[in-house]
Amino acid sequence: MWDEARAAARVAAESPAALLERLAGIAPQAATAARPLPSPRTSLARTVLAVDDESTVLALARDILEMHGYRVLTARNGEEALRVFRDRSDEIDLVLLDLTMPVMGGRDCFKHLKEIDPRVRVLVSSGFSAEGTASELMGEGALAYVQKPYDVDALARIVRQAIEQDPSLVTRSG
Repeated sequence: MWDEARAAARVAAESPAALLERLAGIAPQAATAARPLPSPRTSLARTVLAVDDESTVLALARDILEMHGYRVLTARNGEEALRVFRDRSDEIDLVLLDLTMPVMGGRDCFKHLKEIDPRVRVLVSSGFSAEGTASELMGEGALAYVQKPYDVDALARIVRQAIEQDPSLVTRSG
């Protein structure tokens, strides 16, 4: 029953979103039934600032989030993230922030983001064991920790939950 030509035609005709879902082990029909995806109407207006010094990780985060309907701005270090956030904070719904970067790391960037806007929504991420730093920043108002390498479904779910969270819960008393 396996027809190589039919399989090649399917892959060629497959959308990038369906391909990523299939590669992540999620059947497109099952994905829709198993978890609600952000509707294009609500998520297109939602913007995530993804910050990471590794270009492949930044591209993966951008692709995953765009696949789920988000607009994505990118920055390659903390200083660049602060410039983008200052210029476009009215558009940014969430910041996905790597903890370990040159120029300005995630911890310092997080503190500056909070000074600019105490209600900024931030997810922290790392590919290294950063439990102490992540826990500390979550105690200061970061919403969640996302382990790298990113899992397609987990990243989309955590971003959606962070964006949907009641904004009054973002600011924590110190």
